[in-house]
Amino acid sequence: MPTTVKPEEYHHETLVRVRFCETDANQHVSQASYVIYLEEARIAFLESLASRGFDWWNDDHTLVLVQQCVTYKRPAYFRQTLKVYTRPTRLGRSSLDLHHVIVLLDNLDIVIAESTSTVVFLEISSGSSMPWPESFRQTVETLMPAST
Repeated sequence: MPTTVKPEEYHHETLVRVRFCETDANQHVSQASYVIYLEEARIAFLESLASRGFDWWNDDHTLVLVQQCVTYKRPAYFRQTLKVYTRPTRLGRSSLDLHHVIVLLDNLDIVIAESTSTVVFLEISSGSSMPWPESFRQTVETLMPAST
């Protein structure tokens, strides 16, 4: 995972303001709060795809998070504003891997945490994974890094 961020490599960003309730006894952001920040960024990224014609959440299908790994690099604190960069890294038959980098808004060289996650496209009635629609595949493939 990179130690510095190249914003041009990411197609989505989400701003998060650290609230007091998200800090712990050590006065920095609790590790559980990062999972919420990453969920917010993941959903915002998926919603940006919905604006391109793919609604990932309806009565027939949805996405489920099946894996997430967070690497903590530095602490964040109350009142800081963080920027979460998100990009897809792998598109499977029914799964999508995402990479997230959390940085300080006022200093993009300070990486707070990085994460990888996998979501799976799920048919609600059967509870089974289902293949991505071709329109979704085409959209996501345009957002993938060239080396993948």
